[in-house]
Formats: sequence, C-alpha cells, structure tokens
Amino acid sequence: MAALKTRPTQASVKAFVDAIMGGLGGLDGLLAKLGKFKTGKSCLYIKRLSDVDVAVLEKLIRASVADMRRRYETD
Repeated sequence: MAALKTRPTQASVKAFVDAIMGGLGGLDGLLAKLGKFKTGKSCLYIKRLSDVDVAVLEKLIRASVADMRRRYETD
C-alpha cells in the first residue's frame, strides 16, 4: 500500500491559498485606484473602459503577466 502524500501540518491554510491563488491577490493598492469594476474568483469585470483609469489597468495587466511568467515556465 502506498504512503499518503498529504499529512496534517501546522501551516496556515489561508496563507497557502493566498500564495497559490494568483490572479488579483496582492494588487489591492492598484485595485483601489482602478475605478469602477467587479471581481470574480480571479477575474476583473469592467463594463466600460471609461469607468477605469487606463494607466492603472495597464499596470495591473503587466503585474499579472509578470506573476504568471514567474509561476509557470514559458516558451
């Protein structure tokens, strides 16, 4: 019989989930400056481009792409 891969630890579940969720986590400062939007699990919903600060949106996109490249190998 194979050994169990998961074992109980004292590690914080919230800290673990926050570390792997990606998406918009950790970008609260930029989101506060963005303008009118809604979020899903890791999605940003904008009805009209005129509702948001485009420069802040560009920073969010760049930060998100950089995070994805850091987390996952790309070609």
